[in-house]
Amino acid sequence: MSQVSLRSAWRNRLLEAGLAIGLGLLLLGLSAWQSMARMGDVSADWTGLIASLGLKLDGTPLGDAAAAFIFFQLLLHAGFGLVCWLLALITARAFPPLRARRRWLIAAWVAVAALWVLVGNATMFPWSGSGFHADFFVRPLAGGVRLFDLFTLILLAAVGFIALRNVATLPRVRRVLPRVAAYSALALIAWGAIGWMRASGEPARVAQGNTAPNIILIGVDSLRRDAVGQVRGLGVTPNIDVFLRDGAHTFNDAVTPLARTFASWTAILSGRNPR
Repeated sequence: MSQVSLRSAWRNRLLEAGLAIGLGLLLLGLSAWQSMARMGDVSADWTGLIASLGLKLDGTPLGDAAAAFIFFQLLLHAGFGLVCWLLALITARAFPPLRARRRWLIAAWVAVAALWVLVGNATMFPWSGSGFHADFFVRPLAGGVRLFDLFTLILLAAVGFIALRNVATLPRVRRVLPRVAAYSALALIAWGAIGWMRASGEPARVAQGNTAPNIILIGVDSLRRDAVGQVRGLGVTPNIDVFLRDGAHTFNDAVTPLARTFASWTAILSGRNPR
């Protein structure tokens, strides 16, 4: 390969990587725009909002945490785009006719990956304020399998097939590939059989003579008390509402030592102030 063609190839790779990173950051921008739109008039005047709440960001731990959050969001979405770029590269290598359309492959992988994230968000976080939501994402299709589970299996199968086509081009790997595929299939069958036997077995019995109380600790991150149905009747937590209405003790003077998830959980489980 000549020096000119090598430079052209590297330039194309950098442009493709930049395109992938740009698409990833575009998704971040769309997510931020949706969050702002949901906040309505509250987000119209950030300066006035910060002043009314008495927040100080410059040179404070809160400002440092906000800056770190923004930085890692940018890094996460840029990495998301780079992963889609790598998937486009191995797809083009597995299917030579598509090599001239790598940029379209990048856009296609970003779209598929973004759809997978949105479906996962709608399935596992149905009350989230971002993305889109519908009941059929949460309801199982058949045998407890949800749409997100099916989507994930199809996506993994597609990535695995593309990876196998790339690996199969190596002469040494081509000779042992049938055996590797057979052993992998047997391992997958064995893993599924063990999981099925565990799921169908009898539940473990409580050891005799254990007089310690059974304590169930339910933790919900960023759940305000006035969002629970017992107070406002939102219907978001029906089982907790029944539990509270049946006479459960409510602590009305609980204050977190630090408004961060990890530090708060450390304090709850240890009974000590976080350091």
